Amino acid sequence: MLDFTEIPTGEAFELLVRDMLVAMRYTVTWSGRGADGGMDLLVDEPGDGNFGAKPRRWLVSCKHNALAAAGKGRSVNSEDIGSMGGITDTVQEHGASAFLVACSTQPSSALVQRLTSIEAARGVPTHYWDSETLRRWLNTPACWGVAQRYMPKSADGPRVYATELPNKYIIISNGYFIRLTNRHASFVDFQLPWIEKRIEAIGSMALPEGFELRFRGVFYNDKVGALHWYLDLLYSKDDLYSIEEPKSEFEIAGGAKAYLEAQDFGDFQINDYEVNLRAVNRRSDSYDPDHYSYYTPLPGYL
Repeated sequence: MLDFTEIPTGEAFELLVRDMLVAMRYTVTWSGRGADGGMDLLVDEPGDGNFGAKPRRWLVSCKHNALAAAGKGRSVNSEDIGSMGGITDTVQEHGASAFLVACSTQPSSALVQRLTSIEAARGVPTHYWDSETLRRWLNTPACWGVAQRYMPKSADGPRVYATELPNKYIIISNGYFIRLTNRHASFVDFQLPWIEKRIEAIGSMALPEGFELRFRGVFYNDKVGALHWYLDLLYSKDDLYSIEEPKSEFEIAGGAKAYLEAQDFGDFQINDYEVNLRAVNRRSDSYDPDHYSYYTPLPGYL
């Protein structure tokens, strides 16, 4: 079971909720620091297409009480989120129309009553996500990589998710979200150690500061014993300027490819590595190293 006590601070919990929402394909921005010193989130919900797809913006307040009471946890009470009037005023100030509490424990009965009263008396939709709700979301293919980044002990080990096609799978390991497609076979077995060895190799690779290599997918041509690996090299323009010995991004990508090609992973397959450059803006509210848009350029068979 995912253990929220692995998350050391309230800010780290806010980042987990933010990264989870990005993985779920919502548009997320920071609202700025609230009265409690935390940073609330603004989440744009596109709306149900069956009812006109009317968008709605949620103000999300994150409360990390799993570490309270020496790790036993404490419920989130009404005092933790403020008065009824204060909440509705804050929602309006940020141009939002709804209020969500995301917590690593559970809301108290008094807080649930307050949220219900806000919705009835002020016309502001309210909702809460408790620890079990977050666990359900984090256990999905889209979000398991987020869980591994923030709770590496309780989210340890690779997970394999089936897709709508018997030869296509999603592998999530060590925080990587990897698409795997077999040319013919409808099973995943010996391919997992191949993936794990390459993840380990990436971890030991010496890249310039700010450069990050991410696995995206692998196509296994099981008819001839050939693997085609797809990777992104993430960087920003500032990272290039900070390198002591000037190199172009193309040289760095070529070096990463050559490093992987030189390794003997013991799989006795033909291996080909495709390292694609991707300039990113890590200061963006929507930045995530495995943002769903980064998988769009992959071949259709993945």
